[in-house]
Amino acid sequence: MTIELGKASQEQSSDSPVFKQLQLTYLIGYALAAAGNNLQGSYRYALLASYNIPRSTIESLYLCAHLSTLCLGTIASSLSDKFGRRLACILSSVFYTIHCLSLNFNILSVLVLGSVFRGMAHSLYNTNFESWLLQEHHDNDLDTDSLKHLLRNAFLSSTLAAVAAGIVAQISAEFLGYAAPFEVAVGIYLVMILFLIWQWKENYGDRDAKVTTSFAAAIEVIRTDPRVLLVGLITSLFEATIYIYSLEWTPALEDAKLWTISDSLPLGFMFSSFMAFNMIGAFLFKALARRFDIHTYLPMVMLVAAMALCIPVIIPNVSIIFI
Repeated sequence: MTIELGKASQEQSSDSPVFKQLQLTYLIGYALAAAGNNLQGSYRYALLASYNIPRSTIESLYLCAHLSTLCLGTIASSLSDKFGRRLACILSSVFYTIHCLSLNFNILSVLVLGSVFRGMAHSLYNTNFESWLLQEHHDNDLDTDSLKHLLRNAFLSSTLAAVAAGIVAQISAEFLGYAAPFEVAVGIYLVMILFLIWQWKENYGDRDAKVTTSFAAAIEVIRTDPRVLLVGLITSLFEATIYIYSLEWTPALEDAKLWTISDSLPLGFMFSSFMAFNMIGAFLFKALARRFDIHTYLPMVMLVAAMALCIPVIIPNVSIIFI
């Protein structure tokens, strides 16, 4: 007990210079990555459709990216403990850059290859930034409250970056065409890579652990604890609806637009609105979690989501679908 108290006394809070420096360097790198990622969200489908690619082929390209995340991305992310988290974050930007550049070519094989790289980049982006942060937080002996503070600020900064990315995508697409947001994203990724090389130091996990060992341990946890399996299934099913939504929101609005207006839709501004409401939802969840048990209102969240996804089928009006 004496040892635990001594260790606690050595931990540094969110007021310490060490924490402030870590927070600054992490938030800048993470916000740049979020901006580059979200610049691709507004006009990817519209750009592919402008090449007169059939809708089923566009959906296959999205599926190709998801399969790449599942197969290649899982392996690539698991290797980051051995070869470095900062390297993995840099590689995510390199792979995203390759994907963005591939969208300049109306060649199916090139677009497929770009989708494969997007899938790997997505996996690296979603796992290694926080892994790097957790390791740095631990190495600097920072307390738990400071980590909560930093993660909250990271979510806020990434959401604000997403809102700004939608606005930038809208303006650039209007003046330079649908490929312009992806070119802007390439520039942001190059800045991010230079920043990470300059300001982030490399950290590792268990460099001696084998990839097969990690998978075997994960399978054993799922096998022995049904709660983990249940949470995983619930999360996977809900994430499936999110992936369907991310693919179909553009064509759903475009199809409805044909019945109402003829002007091109402001997809960038619409994307910014989605991201803003995403942030509002996170704050609303936090307020509800303080007063109610999550189990009491989470089914209502699922029900509202299901009702919202029914709207394009029942009422094909562009304004109602957007709302």
